[in-house]
This record gives sequence, C-alpha cells and structure tokens, in this order.
Amino acid sequence: MGLLTKKACWARSVGVFVSAGRLTATLIAATPAGRKTLAQATVALEGKQPGQILDQWLGANLTPAQRRQVPIWIGLGAEQTFFATRYIDADQPQMPTPETLFPGINTSSQDGVVTDGLSLKLHGAHAYSVAACRRSIAQDMVRGIGKASLAHCRLMPAPWGLLTLKPHRKFPRGWKAHIRLQLSPNEGLAMLVMEGRPLLWRCFVPGKEGMNGAISAIRHLQIYAAQRQHGLRLSGIVVAGSIKPEFLGQLQDETGLEVVSRPDENSGEADYSRAMALAARQPNLEGPDLLRPLHLAPTLGQMFPRKMTAGLALAVLVFAAFLWQTLWALGSETKLLNRQNLSHVWAVNKKTSELEQERKQLSDEVASVQKFLASRVIWSNYLRDLPTRLPQNSCLTGFNGSYEFVQASSAKAAKKDNRMLTLRGIAQFQDRNSAPREIDAFLESLREVSLLKKDFPLVNLAEVRWKKEASGDVAIFTILAMPKQKPVSERAGAPGGKDK
Repeated sequence: MGLLTKKACWARSVGVFVSAGRLTATLIAATPAGRKTLAQATVALEGKQPGQILDQWLGANLTPAQRRQVPIWIGLGAEQTFFATRYIDADQPQMPTPETLFPGINTSSQDGVVTDGLSLKLHGAHAYSVAACRRSIAQDMVRGIGKASLAHCRLMPAPWGLLTLKPHRKFPRGWKAHIRLQLSPNEGLAMLVMEGRPLLWRCFVPGKEGMNGAISAIRHLQIYAAQRQHGLRLSGIVVAGSIKPEFLGQLQDETGLEVVSRPDENSGEADYSRAMALAARQPNLEGPDLLRPLHLAPTLGQMFPRKMTAGLALAVLVFAAFLWQTLWALGSETKLLNRQNLSHVWAVNKKTSELEQERKQLSDEVASVQKFLASRVIWSNYLRDLPTRLPQNSCLTGFNGSYEFVQASSAKAAKKDNRMLTLRGIAQFQDRNSAPREIDAFLESLREVSLLKKDFPLVNLAEVRWKKEASGDVAIFTILAMPKQKPVSERAGAPGGKDK
C-alpha cells in the first residue's frame, strides 16, 4: 500500500526546518486518499553544514527531475533570523532599504547578512517588515538545494510560514492585535501579531518553575507596541502548546491581558517542517525570501518561454493544417471548373450579351414546351374510350383532333383556345324526317365522358346527311366537341388583349 501511495501521487513539496544543531525535512504529496506525508526525517548536524545534510536527504527522496520541479521551502529558526517591522512615511518618494530602517544591518561584506522586505498596510498606515539572516547560512542552503531551481525555492523565517498558513491563523474573534506564545520543550517564542501578520518576535527559554522568560519577552513586545506601533492596543495572549494551568493565571496576573490556551496547536520541529511544506504549495503566499538577493541573473535558456513556444507551435500546426485542407478543397473545385469550361469551348469567344440573348431565347422555348406539355391533349385516351360508346348499328369513320401550338410570348395566346375534336360516323335509320335515336343516345353518352368534360365540354351534333346504300338507307353524322370560351373581360386582360 505504501509503494502504491508513492507511485500514485502528485503535487509534491518539501518543507525544511533548520534550528540550532538539527535539520528536519518533510516531503508531502497529494494522493487519491488526500494529502499525505511521504517522508520525514530529523537529522542532527554534528558539525556538518545544514546544506550538506539537505543535499543528501533530497538525493535519497527525489529524482533529479523532481528536484528541478518540486518546490522546496526552508524555514530558519527564530534564533537564526532577525525580523522587525517599522512604520514608514507614505510621502516618501521611494521604498526605504533595510539599511535605512535598521542602521545596524550590514549587507555589504561577505560576512554580512542577506535581507528581504515586505510592504504592509497596518491599521491604515504603511509599514515595512524586514527579515535577515547571515549570508553564510543562505549560501550554504543554496549549495544544499543543488540541482533544484531557485525559482521554486524560498528561505524564510519559520515563524512567518507557520503563522501565515490558514490552519494556524485562528485567533479569537475581534482580536486585531495580540501576542502569541509558541511553546516547545526546548524553547519558546513570543510573537506580536496584527491582522494575522507577525510584527516582531522574541525567543525565550521556558522555565520549569515559572514563566519568567515568557513574561520578559511579552513585556518587550508590549513596550515595542506602545512606542513603535503608535500605541497599539493588545487584545490578549494566545498560548499554543501544552502549559500548566497555574502558569496561565501567572501570565494573566503579570501582563494584565486575557490569556487563551490552544494546547492542540503544537510548534515542534516536525510541525514547522510540515508547515513549510504546506506553504510551498501556495506559490503566491506573501512573505520574505532570503534567497532573493542571491539569485543570479537568469540565463537565456531560463528566460526562454518554452510553454508559450510549444503553444504557438501547436497553433501554427493547426492553422497550417486548416490552410492545407482549404487549399486542397479549392484545388479540387478548380479542377472541376476547368473540366466544365473544356466542355463549353463554343462559348469562349462569345460576348456576355450574346449568351444572355441566347439564354432568353432558350428560356422562351422551354417555357412554350412546358406550357404545351402541361395543357396538351392525349388523343390516344379518346381513341380507346369513345369508339366503345357507339350503338350496334353505327360505326366510326373519322376521328380528327386539332390543337394549334402557340408560343407563350405570342399575342395569339390571349385569344380563344384553337382546339377541336371532330367525330364522323355512319348509322342506319328508318325515317328520313328525323335523326336516328342511336345518334341522340351516342351524343348524350359523349356529354357524360369525363375526358370530354375536362377538355371539350361543348359536344354538339354538327351535321346529318342521308345516303342510299345497297343494304339500305344510312345517315352520315358529324359531332363537334369544343372547349368553353372565356368571357370577353378575361380575354381582354390576357397578353395581347386590352385591359379595362
């Protein structure tokens, strides 16, 4: 299970705490089961440099690639650092340097110190916090980091990292300024805290018989708050760590401040180391960085925007693929149009006006044909139906259908329909003075034919002639079928006619 946890983890970070004679390192990572501690060790220095111990521990727990990527935050014990806060004039043209605020700080020599500052706004006023440590300690930590990138590493006072983390910023509601006592078996730390930020701290040695060292440190912080913090009013004291109940009463009696105990908030070496590892996962966390003065000028390789270049290269490839696809589609369309042009060689030397005139002429012809096909009469339908309606003593001798074709643009199209159906037949009869009854019956049956009703609704007997035959007298009859004529008013509005 432990091996699986080490493999299935991400977002690693290393926190280191360096105190007098000991170094504690913690490696944490995010796992499917939550954030876990992968490795933790406390090593006695025994005359060795902290940087050498750190280099060995990092080599044993991180691969070379991980050392270049994993953030490493190092916290120095309060006894190895200097930290203080001063108010500054908001009208100053530029930010003051640590040397101007604290004349005793020497940063020029090799044996001097390295400093870093942080601008704050406290109680509506501008302030400047300065952290410092010996240059030799910072340089030793740079050698211990080794292959790691300084861009992912920070060196800061450990109390700052412990206090600025969210789990350790709990204090009674309404307390804007208070004193926090961090108690451990070997040492204690008193911090002046305002709005969740440390302003000053003092170390002391916890006594077995009382809290004299703590009371002395608290008195110093009260004087500092009264003189240097514009009469800052303290709300109380928060004691983090285990303390005897009688000592709480002693603190309250000696300082005159309300005392709140937090025995569950430990501040041992492992707690400081884990707090620094957690702080390393918050790259935007404000705070001093004592490695910043030692950063070398970045090389061209370090400044080169690899991720941006990769993104731009990917965008160029995608855009090039899109352009190639568009070019291929246009090439295919061009080939198709060229083939179509080759099939119309006859139109190469013709003008647009000639082509337009020819197009209009062809359109008129097509319109005429379409009109003819839409209104034509299919004579074969009549030849199949009408002869079956003749009486037994009659026969059909002639069938003549006419339908004059007229162009759609012609003025003749507005006149009456020039179509007609003529039927001629022979029927035997008995009485010369009247038409045979069979002809009347045939005429009535024709008027009921649906085809004739549609195209030739006017069916009339046009002529009857008698003829003497060898077999007897016969009647030769002619029947005319014609369409209905439109009223004069409708024909006047048609093409070629006159509108009212």
